[in-house]
Amino acid sequence: MVCPLIVQDDADISTVIAVYFPFRTWYDYYNGGCVHSGKGNSAVVTTRLNHRNMFVVNSSVFLTQQVAHSA
Repeated sequence: MVCPLIVQDDADISTVIAVYFPFRTWYDYYNGGCVHSGKGNSAVVTTRLNHRNMFVVNSSVFLTQQVAHSA
């Protein structure tokens, strides 16, 4: 799940946002920390402005690939 927060200026300032998470356990994609567990409801997330907030549900498969250049 992606929860973008787009602001034109002050990209280094942190802010707090409320994000709705459906029922399950959710983790921050970047640091692996648990951000929400249990019933579906909103949770408070601290984030930097202009940061792509990505959350992954427990027991899911999320494939990634390194950037590759083709000829």
